[in-house]
Amino acid sequence: MAKHRRQAISQIDGLKTTQLPSPVMAVLTALEMKCTRYKVREDVMDQIVQEGGLEYATDVIIHLQQIDIKWDYANNVIIILPSGIAPDYLEQYSRFELRLRKHLSLAEESLWQKCAQKLIAAIPHIPEWRQPLIALLLPEKPEIAHEIAQRLLGQKKLPSLEWLKIVATDEHILASLEKYHEPYAIFDDYYCGAIWSATVLQEQGVAALPRFAP
Repeated sequence: MAKHRRQAISQIDGLKTTQLPSPVMAVLTALEMKCTRYKVREDVMDQIVQEGGLEYATDVIIHLQQIDIKWDYANNVIIILPSGIAPDYLEQYSRFELRLRKHLSLAEESLWQKCAQKLIAAIPHIPEWRQPLIALLLPEKPEIAHEIAQRLLGQKKLPSLEWLKIVATDEHILASLEKYHEPYAIFDDYYCGAIWSATVLQEQGVAALPRFAP
């Protein structure tokens, strides 16, 4: 199986071209993420943005949230499904996904607005447990985190709400999110912690310092 995975990754790398429809690119990326345990390189996103443009890359990220990859070991096949059941643990986001945030921050205002509108419009079509990613990609709009939090705070077993604490700024919402505290070290390298350390300090200032306590 390990040999087959390496062959699959090789094929995926060879097939990447922004001439493909964004849903197809999303499937290829999802396959690579599954095969490499979410270690898709940031430069893959850089290439997609350079060749296909920021709006195309945004569409890829949106479609990526709507699919899931499963291994069928019995039949030695890969199954592509709509996003499945929410996990009972805090999933990491890949550096590939988070790299879009960097490109958005460098975009001209008009292009940023177009991409932001795409991401916001996609929220109802993304599984609830993956929606916090949109808030993370658009830290300039904390109201997105607030809306998601207000809508999902009543949910049980939704660890991904932890991510909203990074970009939410409303004190009441932050207080409500605290009861959903998960014992995950989101500032560790596993969760791309350097990005979130800088973000939470920028958005919340000294009030965020207790977040770093062990």
